[in-house]
Amino acid sequence: PPPVATMLQHKRTDLWIGYKSVSRMHFDNLDNVFTQLVGSKTFVLAPPEAGSSMVRGRLRKAVRKYSHPGVFSREAGFVMDETVINYLDQDRPPHMPTATVTLNAGDALYLPFGWWHEVHAHPDAQRGLCASASHFYFPYF
Repeated sequence: PPPVATMLQHKRTDLWIGYKSVSRMHFDNLDNVFTQLVGSKTFVLAPPEAGSSMVRGRLRKAVRKYSHPGVFSREAGFVMDETVINYLDQDRPPHMPTATVTLNAGDALYLPFGWWHEVHAHPDAQRGLCASASHFYFPYF
C-alpha cells in the first residue's frame, strides 16, 4: 500500500487490467487509494451529496443462469426490481456538479467512501494496455 495510507486499515487490493473502457458513475463503500500503473485514467468526480441530483434512480440487477460447463445466460426478461444502490441506471445527469482529473502512470488519487466517480481508461500507446490498482480501506470516518 502507498505510504499515504499508513493510518488506514487495509481490506483488499484489486488490480485492473484492460484496454479502453468506461466505468459508469458509481461510488465505493470503502476508502480507495487508486494508483495508476500503465496508461492513464480520467476520473469524473462528484461529492456524496450529488447523489440527490439523480432523477430515475439506480441500476437494477439482472439474473443470470449458469449451465455447466461455463455458460452464463440471462433468463428471458428477468431483471429484478432490486437495485444496485451505488450505480446509476443512466448517463451522468448534465446538472450534476463534477470535477475532472487525469491520472498518469505513477499518480495516485484518494477517493473517500461515498464519492461518486466515473472512470475512463486510456491505454498506453506503446503497449496498448491500461493497468491500475485500487487499495481499499475500511472508511476512516
